[in-house]
Amino acid sequence: MLYLLLWTQYHGLLIRLYEPALRMRPAPRSHDPRKSAARTEALSNCLQAVADFFAAYAKIPLDSLSHMPLVATAYMAFAFVTSSRLLILHDADWDVGLARRAFDFPATCQNLSDRFRQADALAESLGRRRKFKDDDFKSVLAAYSTKISWIRQWCLAKVSASGTAGDVGGCRNGAHGPLGPSSSSVEMNHSMPSQSTSPFSMPQELDEEFWNALLDSTAASNSWMDS
Repeated sequence: MLYLLLWTQYHGLLIRLYEPALRMRPAPRSHDPRKSAARTEALSNCLQAVADFFAAYAKIPLDSLSHMPLVATAYMAFAFVTSSRLLILHDADWDVGLARRAFDFPATCQNLSDRFRQADALAESLGRRRKFKDDDFKSVLAAYSTKISWIRQWCLAKVSASGTAGDVGGCRNGAHGPLGPSSSSVEMNHSMPSQSTSPFSMPQELDEEFWNALLDSTAASNSWMDS
């Protein structure tokens, strides 16, 4: 269990290391192409770190999910935010279609949602004390399962609305399998045309409800420590 927590923290730190590349402006074509390649590599490494984080998190035993430390759940929420931004990022340094095919985010969400639901059922069957939300009769684990499932539906709706058939192939069909970390960094194709967005503002494709759900999820993670 401890080594799994260490791996999630390691990959979480890598996500935070490369995440600032999302807020960088695309390198002008007239400048040194190595600058554009450096940002593409950072974004690719960030996506790889996200995949590795979720793969490690999925290996945590079900009976341990009810008392995860705050740092692990905080990294999980940050990984959801970062991966979502990577999968809707349209600019000259990033092939969003290839990113969506390389990392099956909906399958990842489904896997984690199922595991939280199973962990909640296991705790109930064993008669263990569970932490419940103050506003209803749903346990924290069940609430996490529901929110992650909602995030999955949000992703499918956004990708279907804004992407092409090639873009959503990996997300819909799960060609790469859920939570499977790729064996090498994703290679980007710079010949693909794309639309640039401002890296210093919140992407317009992200609904306010999506961010509220994640922020509320992060706040709720404090209660996991005394579950």
